[in-house]
Amino acid sequence: MTGENFRFYPGILVKSDMFGKSHFVKNEQKRFEFYFIGNNKSYSDYVDLLFSNLNQSLFGNFFYLIKITKTDLNSKNMNCDKLVFSTPLENKNVSEVYNKMVAYYNEHYETDYELSSNSLQLENLRYVEGVSAFVKTKKIYPKGFIGCVNKSFSLNSDFLEIGVGKYNCVGGGQIEIATNV
Repeated sequence: MTGENFRFYPGILVKSDMFGKSHFVKNEQKRFEFYFIGNNKSYSDYVDLLFSNLNQSLFGNFFYLIKITKTDLNSKNMNCDKLVFSTPLENKNVSEVYNKMVAYYNEHYETDYELSSNSLQLENLRYVEGVSAFVKTKKIYPKGFIGCVNKSFSLNSDFLEIGVGKYNCVGGGQIEIATNV
């Protein structure tokens, strides 16, 4: 479920804003959103149990759990004309990044996402480096390309929530649908 120690694509993701804040003041609220890919949904009760039994301390910080809710992703194919990637993809070739991730999800997490047959390349691209993320066994350096795709294609709506590519576990590959003007 960790994507082979984050070398590939984890099956449990925490929604992360790469530009979010890391320090909170007293009584400030923080919302955690977990996404369970494919057969990893069976672990959702474990996450509920974990947060319910942390004795109101997370990484040495006091917290008060307000509620836990569960929502399934919409998971429908949608046609898009222009997508903007504002956080790093590991490659300029969006089709390659997308298809590697989808193939891994389908094989390891028993999903049935469709591969893209289009040839999609980032345009107006820039190379960026994100903020490093530390997990117990690995340090992840999100770096790669941002830009847009100006070509019609079909995309599963799940990826609007979870992002695309190797860095989606730390907020990378975030997609925004834009309109061509």
